Amino acid sequence: MKDRETADQIATLRGLKMVHFYHLPSDESPICGIIAYYQDKLINLCSGDKYFSALFDRVADIYDSEASLGRILADDTTIHILKQANAFNDDSFEKQLSGYKLSAEPLFLPKAFSAYYLLPIVKYIIQSLYYRKDPSGSETEKPALTIDPIPRQWFGKGMISAIHEDKRLGFPYQIFSMAGECYDIIVRNVLTYGNELKIEISYGYDRITISYYDSSFLYEGVIQYKLTGNRPFVLHELRQKGESVFMTDSECKNEKTAVPSGQALRLLSASGDDWLACRLPWGDTLFSKSAAGKEYRLIETHENDLNITYALCFCFLEAEKDVPLAFGEYSFRLYERGDLTELHLLEMEQPASGRYMQRYAGRFYSGQDNK
Repeated sequence: MKDRETADQIATLRGLKMVHFYHLPSDESPICGIIAYYQDKLINLCSGDKYFSALFDRVADIYDSEASLGRILADDTTIHILKQANAFNDDSFEKQLSGYKLSAEPLFLPKAFSAYYLLPIVKYIIQSLYYRKDPSGSETEKPALTIDPIPRQWFGKGMISAIHEDKRLGFPYQIFSMAGECYDIIVRNVLTYGNELKIEISYGYDRITISYYDSSFLYEGVIQYKLTGNRPFVLHELRQKGESVFMTDSECKNEKTAVPSGQALRLLSASGDDWLACRLPWGDTLFSKSAAGKEYRLIETHENDLNITYALCFCFLEAEKDVPLAFGEYSFRLYERGDLTELHLLEMEQPASGRYMQRYAGRFYSGQDNK
């Protein structure tokens, strides 16, 4: 009932008098909120609430049509964010989608194909654990683990096979898709039979955050890529029972000749020049570019004849002095295989364009061939 009341409250919101956008800086996903005062009523939702994007979209629409009348009070940061929200142009975005046809259902089911871009990360973590010191306390590093290139998989479940010390090992895994581009993964039998390795992967505007821990040896790890100027780094820290086992902060290998796929560039309305490209430790290619006040981040995964591109377009707002706040414009995952192309428009973490979130996120499109 509460959800219904909130939805009705947003749908009937009129006479907006004051709006304030706030955010709480965090190392994890940012927490944002909107307070709106209207008709002697108050509504306050944060980015974790179900109807936050609906409120954002509603307030942005009202502000766009009524701000010139001088009836709405808002601070400079809120005004800047609302103007950015209203900057999303349907006509321009529709032009970017030209050549694609709206589909009722996807051919590349996310649940079936998420393993293609998640398992390389899972394999990298498993190999890192087996290359550490023996959990028994031995100072000798364990021999490298050789993982079979093609795991058995079926709709988010499967088996990773490997050889360690001439022994054949099997790691059953299961992938759970959470809200947004967040995933929980459980891998069993890592380091010892019956052990559970839990992995959380979250895709953000300017980062991938990966955390993992196991139940038997109490390992806890964090992996995160970051951009410092034009130098991409990956931070990897592993702790056991609260004490550091190792920490690396390594620069990614520069891929000077790499460029995003032609289809991805057309969807972004971006040129193929001036892309920073680097190889992430698990094999994917990260592309980064700043142009005309916008930020672009792409991650490409290659698996046999399938190319999957995850793309983000966003900008940085100065929400507070010297504290940049990422504001999302749109995001997609592009599947390219032979002459078959499919586009999935994705939900984004808040703050993001309410118009994009309400009108486009969650849609699927079949595309033209890959010429």
